[in-house]
Amino acid sequence: IEIPDETISETAGIYHYLWDISSDLKEATKFIKNIGNRKFDFQFNTLSTNEGLEKALVEMSEQLQRISNEEQSRNWTVTGIAKFSDLLRDNQNLEINELAYIFIKELANYIDANQGAVYIIDRDAKPPVVEAVAAYAYSRRKFLKKSFYINEGLVGRCILDDDVIYMDDIPQNYIHITSGLGEAL
Repeated sequence: IEIPDETISETAGIYHYLWDISSDLKEATKFIKNIGNRKFDFQFNTLSTNEGLEKALVEMSEQLQRISNEEQSRNWTVTGIAKFSDLLRDNQNLEINELAYIFIKELANYIDANQGAVYIIDRDAKPPVVEAVAAYAYSRRKFLKKSFYINEGLVGRCILDDDVIYMDDIPQNYIHITSGLGEAL
């Protein structure tokens, strides 16, 4: 039996098309398995231009990654609240300076901060004064004897504005911490 050339070329075209679909389905399967294992950075590369499936899977991956990030953030927050509630409950009989130190030490470690301090407002002083009662820096207790008026410095500004100040551009002469390993902002 002789097969006409046009039939062979049509069959070859169908074969290549089916091969591309099979390859795309294998890629889609790998992509879905990676999503199932929370590997959201896996790239989905198809051979054909079947954007419907590829686009839907990529959008699903992005949405699942957002949900996963939100879940991790909620878990971190809930765990932190429970941790600090327990810490405060278990140490409620300590002097304020000792409780403040334990709190700032645990907080600095929990949020991966280099340093932290706890301030208390003495509203009985005339004018009211802000006093540092505990400080922690680079895994060590620090003994600060610092007080200032409410309208002074960044802490005073936070109190007056009743807001948080987040600094990511620290001036060179701001705060230096010195240890046996060197000095840093």
